[in-house]
Amino acid sequence: MKRVIFIVIAILFLVYTVKSQCYKDRHSTNAYDGWVSCNTSPNPNNSLGNTHWILYNLGSGNNLYASTFWNSNHPDHLNYGIKKARIDYSTDSLNWTYFGQFNFAQATGNSLYEGATGPNFNGLYARYLLITPTENYGASCYGFSEIRINTEPSANNTLSLNLNPCVNDGIIYNIDGGIQQGGTYAGAGVINNYDDKFDFDPDEAGPGNHTITYQYQNGNGNLISRTTTVTVKNCGTNNCQPCAPCGNQPQLTFNADPVPNGLYYESPIINSSGTVNNAFNVEYRAGNNVSLNNNFSVEAGANFKAYISDCNEDQNMLVNGDFENGTTDNWRMELHNVADAQLSVDYVNPFQGKASARVEVTNTTETSWHIQFEQFGMSVNNGDSYTFSFAAKTNQPKSVRVSFGRHNSPWNGYGGFTADLTNQWQTFSFNVTPDETNIDQTRFAVMLSYPSAPATYWFDNVRMTKN
Repeated sequence: MKRVIFIVIAILFLVYTVKSQCYKDRHSTNAYDGWVSCNTSPNPNNSLGNTHWILYNLGSGNNLYASTFWNSNHPDHLNYGIKKARIDYSTDSLNWTYFGQFNFAQATGNSLYEGATGPNFNGLYARYLLITPTENYGASCYGFSEIRINTEPSANNTLSLNLNPCVNDGIIYNIDGGIQQGGTYAGAGVINNYDDKFDFDPDEAGPGNHTITYQYQNGNGNLISRTTTVTVKNCGTNNCQPCAPCGNQPQLTFNADPVPNGLYYESPIINSSGTVNNAFNVEYRAGNNVSLNNNFSVEAGANFKAYISDCNEDQNMLVNGDFENGTTDNWRMELHNVADAQLSVDYVNPFQGKASARVEVTNTTETSWHIQFEQFGMSVNNGDSYTFSFAAKTNQPKSVRVSFGRHNSPWNGYGGFTADLTNQWQTFSFNVTPDETNIDQTRFAVMLSYPSAPATYWFDNVRMTKN
């Protein structure tokens, strides 16, 4: 059941009582009951330049549905009314997706005017809505009275926890499950709740599979629950060494003479100089590499061991890369200008398993990035190496650009390549080494506009792993 939010564009509200309002949705003829723009200014969507525009911030992500639109209703200014307008939407007010161009009927100038049916957003998820008029009914100024949109806080978000913890890892802080509804987390290992985030203690949870639940109250007062499973590994029984109790904190005792007794961890590399004295017990465990420098020595009677062990080895840093859950959650189509494409799950053409992602491109431009099949929100470290791999095919031979880079300004690119697709499944891979540390603002994207004409694409087994 949808909760109705009234998004009213008005400088002055006229208050009607229930008894006096025979037409509950009528709109006044007051010139101040509405929005009017007589001068252009820079549009929040930079690609549109200087225009007339109005931007709505809904406060949080919402699913948008049917709408009602009231045009400019002052009898002397009916020609201010919007005849055509472009609508874009966004979740961050920086990256905009084109929703469509819409026509609007002229108002009547009558105090009984009850507006007209506006665009149906069909559950579109957005926080920001941008309306850019492109034509009015003949005036130099543009305006309209009100728009009302049926909406509710998104109850369709999937709880997504990109965790792969081991016992002895220590507490993992500041975990965001991707749903921002003022709720709380519960389950084994959950020790704190704050700002729609939580902390997780693998030792408290213990080895095994654990259900994590996120609960919040929607606009109708109903309690909504979302669950997912977190697996805590007991590395001692999974062919990898115990995980670092100190996390990724550097060990300052790697270089010492003598190296003190103890077990030392570092991810990904240990570089060591020093001496392991007689009767000392020293172990080094690193994710990728243990480097013993020329002046490293082990005396007779000392016990020294070195291990390469990484509990997170081969972990996919992308979410829902195989689409086996029957959704396209965490993936989106970024569309610009008049470019258009639809993303869905396909059960007929999987590369592996039972499902793949299907992208049907119906309209293109001459700019490749105007259509992007993408996922963003990953983190990378300066100098670390990452591998991307995926399977893809198309209904006709196409060459597409695949890229990985920053998802926000200054949009730095870290690497990519051109994939030549055919109507047969193929696998592709490429490596990147970012030259900066980027927390939560990286993006994997396949660009499907120019030079590709309308076509259908399939993707499966999309992976990002740290080398």
